[in-house]
Amino acid sequence: MSDDQVGGIVIEIDDDVKSTSSFQEDMVKVDSSNSSVNDSNTDLSYENYESDLHSRRKPHKSSSEESFLEISQDFDDQVLIPKIIKLKSKVNKREDRLRNHYLHTSQDVKFLSKFNDIRFKSNISSILDSDSFYKSEYFGVYTIFWVIIGLYISCTLVDLYFGELKPLSEWVVIGMFKKDLLSVGIVDFCMYISSYFPFFLQLACKNEIITWNGSGWIISSLYELLFLVFWTILPSETLMNLSWLPRIFLILHSLVFIMKMHSYSHYNSYLWEVYQEGLSSEESLNSLSKLGDEFSKEHVEILEQSLWFAKHELEFQTNGTTDNKDHHHHVFNSADVNKSIRVLQEEGIISFPGNLNFKDYFNYTMFPTLVYTLNFPRTSQIRWSYVFKKVCGTFALIFSMIIVSEQNFYPIMQEVAQYEKLSVKERLPKYLLVLSHIILPLGKQYLLTFILIWNEILNGIAELSRYGDRHFYDAWWSSVNYMDFSRKWNTVVHRFLRRHVYNSSITSFGFTKMQGAILTLLLSATIHELVMYILFGKLRGYLFLTMLVQIPMTITAKYNSRVRGNIIFWLTYSCGPSLVSTLYLLF
Repeated sequence: MSDDQVGGIVIEIDDDVKSTSSFQEDMVKVDSSNSSVNDSNTDLSYENYESDLHSRRKPHKSSSEESFLEISQDFDDQVLIPKIIKLKSKVNKREDRLRNHYLHTSQDVKFLSKFNDIRFKSNISSILDSDSFYKSEYFGVYTIFWVIIGLYISCTLVDLYFGELKPLSEWVVIGMFKKDLLSVGIVDFCMYISSYFPFFLQLACKNEIITWNGSGWIISSLYELLFLVFWTILPSETLMNLSWLPRIFLILHSLVFIMKMHSYSHYNSYLWEVYQEGLSSEESLNSLSKLGDEFSKEHVEILEQSLWFAKHELEFQTNGTTDNKDHHHHVFNSADVNKSIRVLQEEGIISFPGNLNFKDYFNYTMFPTLVYTLNFPRTSQIRWSYVFKKVCGTFALIFSMIIVSEQNFYPIMQEVAQYEKLSVKERLPKYLLVLSHIILPLGKQYLLTFILIWNEILNGIAELSRYGDRHFYDAWWSSVNYMDFSRKWNTVVHRFLRRHVYNSSITSFGFTKMQGAILTLLLSATIHELVMYILFGKLRGYLFLTMLVQIPMTITAKYNSRVRGNIIFWLTYSCGPSLVSTLYLLF
């Protein structure tokens, strides 16, 4: 199996724009343009691109820039020469990436950004909230869902007041909410406050108290590890004696904060590297222009290429990562290229490091995204009627999930508690019995969880924060295998894994696509297993192994028809969580 095949199992490089299913393409019109690499087009040969690379990469020079190249060759400096030698390796790596880009696409670009893998789009509604969906023939299915939720709640309330159901105050699940609500609120607030550490670390870099390449990245890495360990141990039964429900909420929220912090630190650390390289090259060129001694033409070219890349990259990250109707991507002309970085900052063409302020980080913590960029799409106003609808939907779904937990899961937990004293051999026959009782309730909870988090809560938060990109999920219900589902079910996390795990392992550590895909899958499986440990208090590895089994299942799925693949997916979706959860409960 090739690297490309395995890489495609976990991550698709261009899936943010191109992996939308045919269902969604019919429902929502999406701009298909993307700056990332399209591997399917190979129009010209390597030799043709290589010979034309230099002229295509470099913009037109002014007469003042050409004068640098007219000076001849023998300049030497004990400080400058080692700096240029270091820059040369960076320039060569960028040229290699550019050559590889030309081998796989006919796009003519002068520079290739490291972070061109995700483009945020102005899209004020998810699939199930879009006008296109409500105007289609499929909207009735979603209407049926809410009618069923309403009837389910109404029938339960009738049974509460006129039937034999226990009062709400005596429900076990509601008791969990009431018992731990204040403690969870305090812990969660402290967790949120502690997530501001990366901002102050970047502020220290901005004020030249520390350097990122010196101690900054070490401090950041250690803090992320400490954050995970501390906020995993604190809510445990040993220290705070919290029930399973608040423990799961806190561990999941801590993972959200860790991903947010890592993206903020990693993204800004790259911009620091580019920014400082640009300032250094600019200073060196200014120094050389004042010298009367002769110096190498090649050295000047390296400095110029380094400076041009820094300007283009900083400008692209400022304006080019978001498709915003109110914000157009600036394109450098010859006059802009010759301006200093400081001038470009004053004119607003380059915003870094001006983004390192409290307001920017606060907004980022409020946005329902795990990937940081300099320019997020924003809406012009808050639609309060939309917020009200999401609040009502959130409470309706939470109450529905409480009903399912109380009426279905609590009796199962009592049943399982009776089997704990049995031997493993005696528990084996009970596995199928418990499994048959848990499949339908857990399937309902799984579906309700998706609607609650990805369609109600995230859209509500996005509306309140005026966050403009509502691409929280794709049409996962039409998935043909489980890996396809994992990409579409939660695009928020998928974007993070794609940029900061998969792509970073390839660009920063030289991993192949296969190695990057395996690393991404192993990390994801490990995090899922950690959540199971917090939930059940058992370290068994059932979910970890189940996620690894998805690889051969996905490879063989390509031989299935679309209908057969979707049937297998729905069977996996319905039965998979129950099969694994029952293993944790009984063994």
